[in-house]
Amino acid sequence: MRTIKFKIIKNLLKRTAKPTLTAALCVCLTLAAMECFAPFFDKITVICAAAAMPQASLSVVTDALLKGNSSQQTESASLPEQSLDQEQPFKDEQSEQNSSSSVSSSAPIERPKNAGEISEYAFVPSKTSSKIIWLGSAAFSNTSSVSNSEILSVLKQSPDIKLKKDAPQVLIYHTHSTESYEMQDLGYYISTSSARTTDEKHNMIRVGEEIVKQLEAEGIGVIHDRSLYDYPSYNGAYNRSAETVKKYLEKYPSITVTLDIHRDAIEQSGGVRVKPTAVINGKKAAQVMIIAGVDDGTMDFKNWKENMKFASALQRQMEGDFKGLTRAAMVCHRRYNMYLTKNSLLIEVGGHANTLDEAVYSGEMIGKSLVNVLKEYGKY
Repeated sequence: MRTIKFKIIKNLLKRTAKPTLTAALCVCLTLAAMECFAPFFDKITVICAAAAMPQASLSVVTDALLKGNSSQQTESASLPEQSLDQEQPFKDEQSEQNSSSSVSSSAPIERPKNAGEISEYAFVPSKTSSKIIWLGSAAFSNTSSVSNSEILSVLKQSPDIKLKKDAPQVLIYHTHSTESYEMQDLGYYISTSSARTTDEKHNMIRVGEEIVKQLEAEGIGVIHDRSLYDYPSYNGAYNRSAETVKKYLEKYPSITVTLDIHRDAIEQSGGVRVKPTAVINGKKAAQVMIIAGVDDGTMDFKNWKENMKFASALQRQMEGDFKGLTRAAMVCHRRYNMYLTKNSLLIEVGGHANTLDEAVYSGEMIGKSLVNVLKEYGKY
């Protein structure tokens, strides 16, 4: 701590020519040598910086005092997964602007009283669970009533991807567009945060943009629907997004892949938010989970096997390209909007405890792996 104090003094002295302030800081430096005055020194240093220095100098103080407080160890975990539909919408945009999801680089130095805990984990599929189906290094968690053997037989088949040059081939949209992330990796969240915002720079639309960027770079035609289906009303979001998807499919029959990009919301008892995190090439990324629905005979979901084939190809590609990026793909009795067309998936990019930067980084990797799948299996 004493080293940090002297660095603060050095930076402050470089950024001011005011004799009075310089003298005051020298006094503070003298007092710092006396352990009994250490608390007083901490306070007066920050006060002087805030009162007399430009914003950049204040950032020096903030960074020094925050350093070392946000690092966490990644560990394996097998935690319950929550349904997207269980998450509650925010009441208004103003409440979101006051949350930790909208904090800039001027975050509070001290942990606020209304902070909630965040636990950071890398989800590692079990090698012994009877619910986990393995295909190479890719894992699929079968929570459906369909047998593992039948699911595996579908997973081994190649997807049917028909491409058309100079036409849209991929549609990316967001049924829960306003889902958002933490803006900083502080190790806690503000308990009043709704983790939602209509700001496209901070919600799922930003993640979608990164996927789109990778596709466009390879000349793959893509449409990115940026509509807000869950705002101002949350209920009925899937019905509204389904109507839009139908219109796109009718207008552009060349679309062969549709992806509904979300983020998860995983919470333990006591309000602890779980942060599914992988480290790829030395950089933190939000772990990705594909949802691939199956039909138990009651869901009018006839094309589920075609979607499962595509889920298998993308899951294997992502895990092969970026080891540890994926959580086990969820095989379940849910159809969402996946029944509308073949090669249709819902993808969750991290959770509400991940940072936006981590999610955007994952979006980049999803896009790159998707390009590889289209190149391998796509037929003109």
